[in-house]
Amino acid sequence: MKFLFILLLALPVWAQEINWKDKPDAAQLAEAGFIYAALDAQVRHLAKQKDQESADLELLEELVLKTNVEALEDYDRGVLSKMHVASVHFLLGREAWKEKKAKDAQKWLVNVPRWHRYYPEARLLLADMAADAGAEGEREAFEDQCFEAAGKRAEEVNSPLLKRYYTVLAEDCITIRARKLYKAAKYTEAIEAYAKINKRAYKWPYLLLEKAWAFYNVQDYNRSLGLLVTYKSPLLDSYFEPEAEVLTALSYFRLCLYDDSLVVIDQFYNNYKPRTEALEGMLNAHKNSQTHFFELMQLSPEQRRQLHPFIGQLAAQIGQRPRFALDQASLVKVKAESDRLAQVLQTLPSNHRARGWMKDSVAHLGAVKENLVGRINYHAKKDMFEFISDVYALSEELFKVKLEIISRKKDLVYGSKKLISDRGRGSFKQVKSSRFEQFWKFHGAFWADELGDFSFGLANNCSTVKKEAPRE
Repeated sequence: MKFLFILLLALPVWAQEINWKDKPDAAQLAEAGFIYAALDAQVRHLAKQKDQESADLELLEELVLKTNVEALEDYDRGVLSKMHVASVHFLLGREAWKEKKAKDAQKWLVNVPRWHRYYPEARLLLADMAADAGAEGEREAFEDQCFEAAGKRAEEVNSPLLKRYYTVLAEDCITIRARKLYKAAKYTEAIEAYAKINKRAYKWPYLLLEKAWAFYNVQDYNRSLGLLVTYKSPLLDSYFEPEAEVLTALSYFRLCLYDDSLVVIDQFYNNYKPRTEALEGMLNAHKNSQTHFFELMQLSPEQRRQLHPFIGQLAAQIGQRPRFALDQASLVKVKAESDRLAQVLQTLPSNHRARGWMKDSVAHLGAVKENLVGRINYHAKKDMFEFISDVYALSEELFKVKLEIISRKKDLVYGSKKLISDRGRGSFKQVKSSRFEQFWKFHGAFWADELGDFSFGLANNCSTVKKEAPRE
């Protein structure tokens, strides 16, 4: 007995707050700092109740907001559907929308109140549903609600991770409008929507490519090329888009600047294709691993670059996503909580009554850790293999462009014709601008603020002239 008394004195303060003889309830676990264990205890407690008390539901909501709603993903959906709290409603709505069950998704998502943390994201999903249903008025209303709420939350929260989450969410509320317009072939309106997105936006570098496609579809190839050359800036060194090379080659092709297009195509085959083949070989060796891609994300940038240059760049892009950062932060919290509980468990005698529930809690936290690692591993693997697949698909498209160029060059030779000029050198006259844009002639100057506003001035070279017969 004396030994046990001394042992308890040696425990940390937070450990002494729990009655180690009986299994503590969720509130006691939460007070002692075991948030994930408390969440599990509260879900199980509510699942046994026929008539759930409001105080118990409020505690569940509080715990979910501290752990993030993803902590509920592994619980039975039928059990969760009986727990009427906004976080659960959001989770069920999001899952239903992923499964394309629009009616079920809407039923849950409309119940997320304006004051709630997940309200902006719920409105974004509702906007997506309205767009698919062709309800333009509802779509715009949901987008506006999402943008306003997310922007306000970004200003209010102190956590850098949450601030970034809400900021990116606000950007998505605008981006969805541009993307829906593009999908509807309303390219001019899509360009105007993309123009409203601030250059300081987290996703702005990725949206350059989308905007460039919109300009390509309105046959403004010079603006498309100008947007794509932005990726060559040192400020965007960590962003690389193989698709940008394809669009560059296509834009030159549409201007009948065939030699320029072929240069881009050859560079693609010399750079992306062999490196992608090497990357595929490396990743295929671990494609069934449940941890390899997670471990890649834990390496330093220099270590990843040494493995393969594309791994470094892909991992950097994955790491910039708010969802990855939130999962990574959750993993750190769960591991710390598990280690603390395991530490207490080791100090208890083998016959102590608390050992049973503690072992169960440590096992549960271990499962949560495994799920977080698995989720990070899955998304990293998915993104890396999608990149490989995209490069191969883009290679096929470029091969078709190359064959078409060769065919057209042959037609010119056989027809004794040539293009109007060997190379359109460019002219300010070729630059198109709207009434809201001011044209600035660069003379060797550079401002970071102007990134993304460039335009080439290449003349269309598609007119042909008859070749002069060689003089004898």
